[in-house]
Amino acid sequence: MASAQYAVFLGCIVDTPVMGQLRVRTNGALGVDRSTGRIIGVAEQSELSSAELISLWVGQTVGSEAVESISLTTDQFLMPGLIDTHTHAPQFAFLGIGHDLPLMDWLNKYTFKHESEFKDADLARRFYKDVIARVVRNGVTFAAYYGTIHLESNRVLAQTIRQIGQRAYVGKVCMDANSPSYYSESTEDSLRDTEEFIRQVIGDDETQQRLVTPIITPRFVPTCSHECLEGLGALAEKYQLPVQSHLCENPSEIEFAKSCFPDSPSYAHIYH
Repeated sequence: MASAQYAVFLGCIVDTPVMGQLRVRTNGALGVDRSTGRIIGVAEQSELSSAELISLWVGQTVGSEAVESISLTTDQFLMPGLIDTHTHAPQFAFLGIGHDLPLMDWLNKYTFKHESEFKDADLARRFYKDVIARVVRNGVTFAAYYGTIHLESNRVLAQTIRQIGQRAYVGKVCMDANSPSYYSESTEDSLRDTEEFIRQVIGDDETQQRLVTPIITPRFVPTCSHECLEGLGALAEKYQLPVQSHLCENPSEIEFAKSCFPDSPSYAHIYH
């Protein structure tokens, strides 16, 4: 029945319809249209058959041959996918390492050196496949990813996410100031490659329901010049894209940001 257009999952279904409320349907039914991957209906189980439920949800008669019923075991349940609003895809290689160091020392000792290796797109192809599969296994169906400064490796990241079937924001990291020589870019390169990445991702999937959306990604204030931030803001407005970055992570980083933009009344205002 794997070829059936519709699937109805029968068993325990858990969700949170409003903030602070947990709803548990111990005998629930959830219908999926396999042609789109979309949920088309959720209900308590009743005397209706799976085909009758699907017919009710789609508004037309559907034969039983087009519907597969899948019963969950007593130790299984369905729930909405988790959303990870901030994750650095290249940093999975050293999770949990360097927690004894303050932010800037940790970046310089571990992060920048490792991320610089993603100038090799073949490394990205090998590494990101395992990263995205791991994130999905943990129940995350939507994530906002930071990549690296490298155009081709970021495109590999976006393609890998789309192939695995996750929904995501993916950002090309921008760093044109206060960055190590081995992991930095000019303002011109940063803006050009960011726009090219946007065009590539949108062009790869022109449908209104695209899985992967580019997100403007200045790494954080100290590693971006005023010109870079202005240019990224213009790209966000031009393509109507979201923006992600970092803000006020620890006292020394806050002082660093203040020294980079001494005329700004606050850290947040620098992004304004």
